[in-house]
Amino acid sequence: MQRWKWATNQPNYDFYLGYKDKDGIYPFHIGSVAPLQGTEDYIFLKKGTEKTNPELEGELTYYNNSGDFKNNYNLSYEGDRYYYRKKKS
Repeated sequence: MQRWKWATNQPNYDFYLGYKDKDGIYPFHIGSVAPLQGTEDYIFLKKGTEKTNPELEGELTYYNNSGDFKNNYNLSYEGDRYYYRKKKS
């Protein structure tokens, strides 16, 4: 969070928010999902659907275009947010 706050206060913040390091990671970007403790599942940090919260579109596009991840996780909408639920073997 501190890196994101620092980057958004820079005159050229678009550079930092779009910057990827050598491993392809966005070091100044806040993650959109978090692991649920004690499970192999993930919770979306933002509530809503892609219709009520357009910020979710990127995460949903990633899921729909990912082969390996989609093969191992189901996308689930429960209550007011999405989850990635580990598929049972």
